[in-house]
Amino acid sequence: GMIFTEKLLSNQDILEIEDREILIVYKTKSIWFFINKKTGKLDQVTCFSPFPEKVLGEIGIGDTLGDMKKLLGECVVIDKVYTPEKYSGIGFEFIGNNISNASEIESISVYDPHVSYVEISEHIQNNLPGKKRKLP
Repeated sequence: GMIFTEKLLSNQDILEIEDREILIVYKTKSIWFFINKKTGKLDQVTCFSPFPEKVLGEIGIGDTLGDMKKLLGECVVIDKVYTPEKYSGIGFEFIGNNISNASEIESISVYDPHVSYVEISEHIQNNLPGKKRKLP
């Protein structure tokens, strides 16, 4: 949720900048930074090999789905991203399409689990609970 500034990535070797519909993605060899174009905030960070850090000091790139479930518990799976039920805001993606307990972690993402990219029209926003407006 921090506000993006060029200084944030000044010590990173940016290999590519990808302009998506809602996000701009700054890509280094092992980390991608997702910046929300509308808010200017950092929405997500995704890490790839050779990223050496580990979640809770134990689970990292190259470990398996079985290892992850043993430490973090069962997962919710949305669009091939495995999110531990007890740890919203962190997601794991695995190598290949046929995922099993032996599948290796390919990337780890940290993100705001409550962010919404849906545009709500003004007349609906004005009538949401808690919003008051004067009648003519």
